[in-house]
Amino acid sequence: MPAGPRRSVESATMKEQTTPILEVTTGDYSGRYEVRERRPDGTLVIAPATSIAAMRARRGSRAATPEEISAFVGELPVDDKP
Repeated sequence: MPAGPRRSVESATMKEQTTPILEVTTGDYSGRYEVRERRPDGTLVIAPATSIAAMRARRGSRAATPEEISAFVGELPVDDKP
């Protein structure tokens, strides 16, 4: 029997609610997924994880540096009141 994709499970906590996270590390479905529903027959309903880190990983992106933000936005007005 061929080995299936490797998976790891962790939890993401938000607003006192814990959502199981699956991480598939091989195949066309590699990435992080949230378990949305666990059915009585053991079937899991999953969806792509929606954390900033997960979305950046899917897109191969990263947070902009302060220098990149300044180059994109330009000079912002400064309120010189104390």
